[in-house]
Amino acid sequence: MTDVPSLSVVVASHGRPRSLRRCLTALSQSAFTRLEIIVVADKEGLEVVARMHRGQRIKTILQAAPNLSKARNDGIAHAAGDPGILCKDRSDG
Repeated sequence: MTDVPSLSVVVASHGRPRSLRRCLTALSQSAFTRLEIIVVADKEGLEVVARMHRGQRIKTILQAAPNLSKARNDGIAHAAGDPGILCKDRSDG
């Protein structure tokens, strides 16, 4: 059995740490075991990841200015698995 993720989830977040926390909580409850999570966020968002997910393998990328397309592209560039899911930290807007 391999440890390489078969699916990568790229989560883009800027200025919404509470929404990011809810999104990561939902992803952490997935039954899918070979899931890779890549968070592209501002400093505040990356602090949420650091506090919530000690010991879990989550890749983080700092993005100081909001730019959804760039965040997704940066996340895909760092994906080890198939970049199958692109999401924001909330469903509106």
